[in-house]
Amino acid sequence: MALTFSKAIKRKAKGRISIVGPAGGGKSFTSLVLARALAGPEGKIAAVDTEHGSLSKYADLFQFDVIELDTFSPENFMASLDAAEAAHYDVFIVDSMSHFWMGKGGALEFVDLASKRHRDQMGGWKDFRPHEREMVDRMIASPCHIIVTMRTKTDYQEVTDSNGKKKRVKVGLAPVQRDGLEYEFDLVGYMDDENNFVIDKSRCPAIAGAVLPKPNAEAFAPFVSWLDGAEPPTPPEMPNDDIAAYIEAISGAADMAALREVYATAYKEARAIGDKSAEAKFEKAKDARKSELSQPVAETSGEVA
Repeated sequence: MALTFSKAIKRKAKGRISIVGPAGGGKSFTSLVLARALAGPEGKIAAVDTEHGSLSKYADLFQFDVIELDTFSPENFMASLDAAEAAHYDVFIVDSMSHFWMGKGGALEFVDLASKRHRDQMGGWKDFRPHEREMVDRMIASPCHIIVTMRTKTDYQEVTDSNGKKKRVKVGLAPVQRDGLEYEFDLVGYMDDENNFVIDKSRCPAIAGAVLPKPNAEAFAPFVSWLDGAEPPTPPEMPNDDIAAYIEAISGAADMAALREVYATAYKEARAIGDKSAEAKFEKAKDARKSELSQPVAETSGEVA
């Protein structure tokens, strides 16, 4: 296949932001400030609160809708994002993403249980990697702006202030999350103990390396403007008649072998042109037919006259 280059175009994009810091640094508040800046005055904000309703303590200052989770499996993460996308929210916040790492049902618990089955720690991580990759891919591809907060392990250091006096300050260390996850984002900032937003990584040159003290919406305006650009191209779509025909064939598959064959053909065609919606429809039809075929066949009996 011949490959050709085309002129690069800066497209309008959705923000992907990670706010990292120790407890008390202002991550939750700052995530809501930034969310409102991204959504605009009338935009809709969806938030996943993993910390027993703590985000809702700001509901008198910000308008947003919330889901409070108490288990943090990859499936719950993706179900929350599915719900936000289906309801056409402009911004999706996860406060905090660290619970999906170390909380109940999160990555570490998943790996621990899987490792016991494999009797091998690496086997547990091998099982989890596809789930982790799917979570990241879903965030990157989402039509929502995505903001996640991440906790850091906390330590204290002795520093000398501007008056020459020594004091102990709280500092954040590495994020409580998989190494390097924060670099999947366009903007990564660390909140310190004095509520400064220290930008560690930014694809927006206007704020690269900046320190934003207790940032308000105006402080994030350069980043919000940077996300603007040309409208993205229209996503490719399979013809509706082709989609309907494949769904009918999937739903009518006589057995598992036939189901695998027709689903693979349909999925491959949708994937080749990049029609994510068709892929999802085929997968839903496949799962439904698989469930039907998995049901035990009822035995029939009759009397001989």
